Amino acid sequence: MPVYEYRCVNCQCEFELRRSMKEIDDRADCPKCGQEGKRLPSVFGAKNGMYVQASGSQAFRGDQQA
Repeated sequence: MPVYEYRCVNCQCEFELRRSMKEIDDRADCPKCGQEGKRLPSVFGAKNGMYVQASGSQAFRGDQQA
């Protein structure tokens, strides 16, 4: 099952939930305050040569071919 990342709209707590793809749009409640969390965009890339931009970091390339 995929792991999705969320941020609480109330307390800004970031948390992860493991849920099926069918449940991707289901409500995700914050474990600290119980308010609704919004799903964050994924920064995962598994393809060789794919550029990935993670928040707060420089983009990098998986292969270093010229």
